[in-house]
Formats: sequence, structure tokens, C-alpha cells
Amino acid sequence: MNLSISPSRWTIVGWIIIIPAAFVMNPFLGILSIVSLTYKLLEISCWKYEFYDEVMVEKKGVFNITREEVHYSRIKSVMVEEPFLMRLVGLQVIHVITSEQFKPKFTFYAIEGGEHIKNLLAGLVKITRKESGLRELDIFNTN
Repeated sequence: MNLSISPSRWTIVGWIIIIPAAFVMNPFLGILSIVSLTYKLLEISCWKYEFYDEVMVEKKGVFNITREEVHYSRIKSVMVEEPFLMRLVGLQVIHVITSEQFKPKFTFYAIEGGEHIKNLLAGLVKITRKESGLRELDIFNTN
């Protein structure tokens, strides 16, 4: 399976609101806010979440690209959050807790169809663990 999703461009609406106010305060500040908005647009267009057969990947960055991946078998839990302002435009934040050393928390930010992605991940975790014969074991220190 190869699927790619990106955060919504609704995340920059605050920058669009700021631009007229910045021009009123100072024309240089207005131009600076337009440059910042352009960079934010470029940043969001370069931010991808990709799903492959055994791993999910977050790729982000305009000049320096960071690629973080989590194997489905390392996913511990998934939670969908719907902040009020995002809910108005149909977006969700998905929090994934993993047992990965470098990426213990994986967050899908400003995604449409959060419940669908959550169910997709649950299915992929189940299939991956079954195919590889892995079981989950949690050990807690109760001191």
C-alpha cells in the first residue's frame, strides 16, 4: 500500500489574517508577513505523511529534509483529537504512541478523515503483528 497525505493549508489562516494588520502597522512588516506566509505555504506543501507496506513516514522540511519512520508493529495506541477551530473546517489531529526509540510520539497534524486514518492504522498494526508473529508486552515499574 502506498498512500500519501498532507496537513491542510487551513493551518496558515492566521498568517492570512495578520497580513492586512501588519501593512497598517508598518509596510515593511506587511512585506515581511507576506514572505513568512509564502514560506509557510512552501513548508506545508513539503510536509507529507506516507504509508507503505510495513512503515509510516513523516517527511518535512523545505531546505533540510527530515524523514522519520515508525513501523506499524511498534504502534502502541492511537488517539484522534478535534480542537474546536479545526473542527469548524473538518480537520483532526491524530496522536500515535509508539515504542520507537527516536519517535515515541508521532502526530498527524491538521488531517482530514482522522477516524478513517485511525482505523487504517489499527488494521495495519493488526495485520503486521499477525504476519510477523509479534505480540505486545508492556512492563510497568510500580515502585
